[in-house]
Amino acid sequence: MSPQDIAGLDLAAALAPETTVERESCTLVESACTPENILVSEYTAKYDSMPITQGTYRLTLNVETELAPRALTQAVVAALPENTLWYGTSNEGHLADDAFDTRPGKAQCL
Repeated sequence: MSPQDIAGLDLAAALAPETTVERESCTLVESACTPENILVSEYTAKYDSMPITQGTYRLTLNVETELAPRALTQAVVAALPENTLWYGTSNEGHLADDAFDTRPGKAQCL
């Protein structure tokens, strides 16, 4: 998955009619930030090799929705490409602008 893959998703249509995507970003996470990354462990267990060419990305969304946080997370995961390894959560509230900072050197550690 890459920022281009995320750009190709129609998250607004996939989530729910009562959900409005206000803002989204997809940021490469520096692997040095998370030496014990759960996604790297899952990939290695599933494919019996290290994810050499794959990146880990942080998808951040601000949405208005009637969905409960758990249902929102499930809807986002259902919109991801098949076999995408993921972990995450949904929180109530509004994210600060720096959560969407995608400038080089500003990658977020999960």
